[in-house]
Amino acid sequence: RHCIEEQSIEIIARILDDQPGMFVWEAGISIPTQTEALPLDPGILLRAARERTAALQMLRKQLPFPGEPLFVARTVPDEPLSEAERTVISALHGGARTFAELRTHLALDELSLGMAVLSLRDRGVIVPLRGQPAPMVHAQPRH
Repeated sequence: RHCIEEQSIEIIARILDDQPGMFVWEAGISIPTQTEALPLDPGILLRAARERTAALQMLRKQLPFPGEPLFVARTVPDEPLSEAERTVISALHGGARTFAELRTHLALDELSLGMAVLSLRDRGVIVPLRGQPAPMVHAQPRH
């Protein structure tokens, strides 16, 4: 059920965000009788799609330009990395060089990919090639 809800939210978010996308179905296919119908609440799906669209719009303003070269600036940090962050680092080591290439080659949704790139950039793990250092993360003073 979760997968169907996520796909529905993604489709609605793309429509709301005017992004290209594809939805394929075959008319006239009958559902096997042992298959349970999944009731989906359109209001919940629409609300989640609006939230995802707003998050993506905010995220896009902070991301590197699509063609801006990125590189891994230092070794992997000691703190735990998310699966998406590990995937981004691996792709950059494997030949991807820009955010646009990461989007094309990785099986991550735009929100997960963008959040991983921003997190890695903010921690100084990946750096735009412009030569500008990634923002420093300041530790809170200990009392």
